[in-house]
Amino acid sequence: WPLPPPPPGRAGAGAAGEGVEGSEHFGVFPKVVREMVRMYNVGEFHLSFAQGLWLDDRWGHAPVPAPPGVQLHAWFAPEDGPASDAALGTRWRGLINALSGLFGASLNFLEPDTR
Repeated sequence: WPLPPPPPGRAGAGAAGEGVEGSEHFGVFPKVVREMVRMYNVGEFHLSFAQGLWLDDRWGHAPVPAPPGVQLHAWFAPEDGPASDAALGTRWRGLINALSGLFGASLNFLEPDTR
């Protein structure tokens, strides 16, 4: 969860969540993220917001390489029995709506890709 400081004149943001189910360390991992992970039964997620190009020669290697724009990867924990596409779609929409509110960003354009 901790992010390295961004280069001068730039803002950096990113989020990832995994293994937060039993976490009570809210000084390190926000409680709202744990609640969101539980509500939508998310096993792991990676969210990045990026703009422009990262200049490795000036700032060093990027903490987490990401394409420009927003990118979300989410792995949903299995439920009892096989999950239907409709159930996964509902969980996906719930997750992106929760992340939209948490980060103040419109993520509703993100479409699921079930690879």
